[in-house]
Amino acid sequence: MSKSLDEIADELEPLYNAAMKAQAKMVALEEDATKALKEFALKHYPEIHNLEKEGFEALDDAIWHVVDRYVRDSDHITYTMQIKE
Repeated sequence: MSKSLDEIADELEPLYNAAMKAQAKMVALEEDATKALKEFALKHYPEIHNLEKEGFEALDDAIWHVVDRYVRDSDHITYTMQIKE
């Protein structure tokens, strides 16, 4: 006998909730890391304030490239390399 849609939804709900929680963590880490990297760059390169629009976009792209990889790798490492009980 096959399961009803409600039964399937009930079984998937914990997985969905865990995925949403993980996604929220990743978004928060992305936002914090992006802010920190921009502040760090400005500390060492105050000339950034003199960039034209294309310069700001290029800097944002460079930061995004690093942050995206950092966030994905951090999530992967955290959930795949935990001590097994």
